[in-house]
Amino acid sequence: MPRPLIAVLLASACVRYGAIHPESHRHNELCADLLARGELVSAEIHCDHSLEYSPHNADAWTNKGLIASRRGEQGTAKEHFIRALRFNENQAQAHNDLGALYLEEGALGQARDCFRRALKVNPDFNEAWSNLGLALFRIGDLPGAESQYRHAIAVNPALSGPRHDLAVVLRARGDREGAVGELTAAVELEPSYAQAWLHLGAILGELGRWREARDSFQSCLAADPKEPDCLANLRRALQMVASLETP
Repeated sequence: MPRPLIAVLLASACVRYGAIHPESHRHNELCADLLARGELVSAEIHCDHSLEYSPHNADAWTNKGLIASRRGEQGTAKEHFIRALRFNENQAQAHNDLGALYLEEGALGQARDCFRRALKVNPDFNEAWSNLGLALFRIGDLPGAESQYRHAIAVNPALSGPRHDLAVVLRARGDREGAVGELTAAVELEPSYAQAWLHLGAILGELGRWREARDSFQSCLAADPKEPDCLANLRRALQMVASLETP
């Protein structure tokens, strides 16, 4: 699934359309702070005030896009991100978030291009590296997807998400042992990562390592007791372990 749109913007340069009014910066900072706290109504009020002072403030348009996206108004969100890029083509967050919307729509080529533009602006944009990997995976370019996830891990090895996603690619490429290694690293970094435990158990089961699979599914349930796939797979693993232990 596409990553959620969670980043909020404080300020970025906007030279082509002139300097941003100080009050526009101030209101956008308040918008960003309120958006980070989930107070969408108040956040939008301040974003609108920001744009009253400087209608070309690309950061404020990007934050308005994030607000619309959180409300499920994806069409409006897309319009805001496109407008932000019209005012500042170097707005990396807008490129990334627009790409995420295209990814949700299944417009994979457009999503891929947006993520590449985001990375051209900011080569250290870890979220865009991961999103590009997801777009390439869905396109069917598994080597390309693997390369993007490995880059994301190199940029920030403390993140568990890219390791999980890399494991999905490795599994699809037939490298189950490599996938186990990445998922093991992911749950070590984030023990509450239920999906990583679930996928780790599934691959261990494919490898016939049912005792380890059982333990992974138990950890999955501990992380998320409401995850039905954890319970169903745990039952299967327990049956397999019992059959192995039966004389």
